[in-house]
Amino acid sequence: MDIERYAIFNRWGQKIWQAYDRRATWEGRFQDRDVDVGTYFYVLWYTCQTDGKKYVRKGQIEVIR
Repeated sequence: MDIERYAIFNRWGQKIWQAYDRRATWEGRFQDRDVDVGTYFYVLWYTCQTDGKKYVRKGQIEVIR
């Protein structure tokens, strides 16, 4: 899988983080502050190495402290 980019969104749909490097990690921060505990959503855009097709995966993550 070749990751093109991925992004994290809050519950209002505001993009709070984005990366183009699959080694990049989100540290649970937005605008230099820890985000609130709760549900956040991710979107991952990638190209399959087997068939060359582009795909989008969506899901949710929970921030707990």
